[in-house]
Amino acid sequence: MKQEDYVFYRNQHWKELFPDLELEGVWGRVQRMARCHSLLSSQTMRPFGLRNAEADVLAALLFSGEPYELTPKQITAQCYRTPGAITGILDTLAARGLIARHPNEKNRRSYIVSLTEQGVRLAKESFFAQIDIEKKLLAMLTTEEKKTLAALLKKVLIDAESKKLI
Repeated sequence: MKQEDYVFYRNQHWKELFPDLELEGVWGRVQRMARCHSLLSSQTMRPFGLRNAEADVLAALLFSGEPYELTPKQITAQCYRTPGAITGILDTLAARGLIARHPNEKNRRSYIVSLTEQGVRLAKESFFAQIDIEKKLLAMLTTEEKKTLAALLKKVLIDAESKKLI
């Protein structure tokens, strides 16, 4: 017996209401998986005392490589959040001693954000915990299926980016 998901049943109902409607279910599934990922990520970050947005900022700084420094503008671009949201997150992380702010010698209107030693440790631990949940979410796929899924999503994303939709 074939197993169906919520999106299948939802689309069936829409088709009953609007018989000419064709729905592939792609966006419904992408949205549901994004929500699932977000929920699992929140649960995974909780023992670290982090919210997802804070973990994203720590990961962006970690990704920058040693000395783990970025400007707030660079962090904003990498974390897909507004400058105001990033400022609040940076305030929280600074209060916890996970980041430090330094004058930016190249631009006096800005500053540099860097991970502290404690921030580096927490960034690494939380990053690898995040990777573990992502692996679990895709565990039922073969290596080839993961590559295909990644390639298809990449194709859609590149098109949206090229059209400045995001």
